[in-house]
Amino acid sequence: NQSNTTRETSTTDNLSGINNLSIIPSKQVLTDKTIAAQSVLFLIVGFDTTASTLAFASFLLAKYPVHQQRLRQELQQMVQEHGDVTYQGIMEAKFLDACIMEYLALTWFYVLETW
Repeated sequence: NQSNTTRETSTTDNLSGINNLSIIPSKQVLTDKTIAAQSVLFLIVGFDTTASTLAFASFLLAKYPVHQQRLRQELQQMVQEHGDVTYQGIMEAKFLDACIMEYLALTWFYVLETW
């Protein structure tokens, strides 16, 4: 009984503290080290996912040379139309998009199957 009373009192005290905290504005200042650490983490996380996607998509293209040849033809046609590899050309590349989407679908299938 003694421990139950103490537990109820501490829960009530914590709740009243939470209400008081929501009224007081937070003034947490970020240090230069914190900003640098968050920036590096942001870059590493973005690089790792992109690198993994491109590496495994390249592996699948190497495994299926017919699809690799079709993608090469699409990219060569894109360079002929745009003069170089451009953002607009990449956005118009339907088979390139299909290859990357297929890899991502296979990845999710594998993750769900092994989970």
